[in-house]
Formats: sequence, structure tokens, C-alpha cells
Amino acid sequence: MTTFRMLGPGDEIALEAFLLTHVDSSMFLRSNLRDGGLVYQGKPYQADYMAKVSGNQILGVAAHLWNGNLMLQMPEETGELMQAFGKQARRSLKGLVGPHSQVASAREALGLSNAPATWESHQNLFSLHLSQLTVPEALQAGRFQCRHSRKADLDLLIQWRVAYMIEAINEKETPALWSTSREAIERNNSEGSLWVLLDGGRLVSMSAFNASLPDSVQVGGVWTPPELRSRGYARCAVAGSLLEAREKGAERAILFTEDAAARRTYLALGFRIIGDYCILQFDSPQNVGDQQPSP
Repeated sequence: MTTFRMLGPGDEIALEAFLLTHVDSSMFLRSNLRDGGLVYQGKPYQADYMAKVSGNQILGVAAHLWNGNLMLQMPEETGELMQAFGKQARRSLKGLVGPHSQVASAREALGLSNAPATWESHQNLFSLHLSQLTVPEALQAGRFQCRHSRKADLDLLIQWRVAYMIEAINEKETPALWSTSREAIERNNSEGSLWVLLDGGRLVSMSAFNASLPDSVQVGGVWTPPELRSRGYARCAVAGSLLEAREKGAERAILFTEDAAARRTYLALGFRIIGDYCILQFDSPQNVGDQQPSP
């Protein structure tokens, strides 16, 4: 019998087993499950998880994240799962994240097809077995150096993060953007998931992991200032971070992008396109289902 219910402590093994059957498009969910668990208290990486369940087997999941986004892994029909989510939603919805077809289906099922969006991407999903990483010659020869971010780097990296969010995600420069960018950079730095590339001692590019597991990592937040582009900096920054991940035992890397120049960079490193992905951000938070408007 198929049911729809909120997940909680004790469901971790079943959820991980389901996500492993869709491993390439589930990096965020797997990493968040490990770091945030299944109890929602509003902290980073936590979420309310609504799932489609048959016996002890999970068939689909929608995770309403701490940041307001709804993250999807629901390869079967989506309407009933979205209806169940709407009845349980305790917070407004800021966006949808997941495989492109699932985002489109969820948006329609939630009645948000006409809700204005600041950003709707249709991105290529890439995968790389790290044994096949092509390391740029400039990094191998030591002309550029890649290392973890340091406290002294953070003011510059926060500026870069703001610029990245404006260019890549169509955000507007506001005090809120500066605040969330600072939080993201400081969190990445404290977690050891942020790298910088140096050319002659000068910081020229950054790269991060936005999801990380012992077996896999997901690259995100790659940024080179416009005046420093077309010099191979981003390629070396990403490669440097992946070399360390490989040394620590990771076997696979995932990322997604819709930018043509970024696609060339990742293909040159050995990544291959394996599917698609979507991030949809609404103009304003959306109330769904039976949720009452936020005060």
C-alpha cells in the first residue's frame, strides 16, 4: 500500500537507499541528510521531508529546506506527493530544485505555473570519475597554487560571492544578499569546503563543494572575476579541489551549469554530461496548499 508521510528519525536508512538509486541527481539530498538529519529545527542543511512510501521502501521525496527551497527526487508521478506536501507545509516556498522535468511537474502540481520567477535555469548535469580527472599543466607545474580559504581571504571572497549570485543566479544587490553571502562563505570556510587559486600570491579564482560525502563531491560556487577570465584559473581551482577530494577517498564528482564557457572548462577536466538539472527561484515566497500566510 502506498502512503504519503513526513519522514523522521528511523527513516534514514530507507531514504539513503532510495537516493542511491538516483545518486547523480541526489547529491544535495544525500549530503543534507548526513549533515542535517531528519528533525527540522531551522538550522542549515535541515529540512521537512515529505515522502511517498510503499511498505519500507521510499519511492519519492520532497525536502523543504531551511532556506525555503523545495528539493525534489520524485521519478514517479508527482501530483499526489505535491498535494501531500502542500497539506503539511509549515513555511512559504522560495524555489524548486531538482531534475528539470521534476521541477516543471512540481511547479504545475503546486499551482505555481504563473508565479513570476527571478531565475529559472535548465542546466547540464555533469559527472566525473575522479580517476579520470585531467589535471591542467599549469597546476601540475606549480605555476598556480590551489589551497583552502583562510580567514584573511574572507572579505574578498564575500565580495566574489555577491558578484557570483548577481551574475549566475540573477540576484539583486541588497543588504540581505550581502548577509547571506557572508554566511555562506564563512560556513564554507569553517567546513573546509572552499578553495582559492593563487597566481604569484594573488587570489584569482575560487571553487567550493556545495555537497560533500565520503564517496562523492559536488562542485559549486566557482567564480573568477571578469577581468581575470580566459586564463585557465577556474579550471585549475576546480582541479585543485578535486585532487584533494580524490586523495581523501572520493571517487566521483558532480556539478551542473548552463554557462557555455563553464561547460568547456568542465569538459576539459574530463566531466561528461549525464542529464539535466533545474534551479527555479520565485520573485517572492509562495504559499502552497493549506499553508496559512506567513505573519
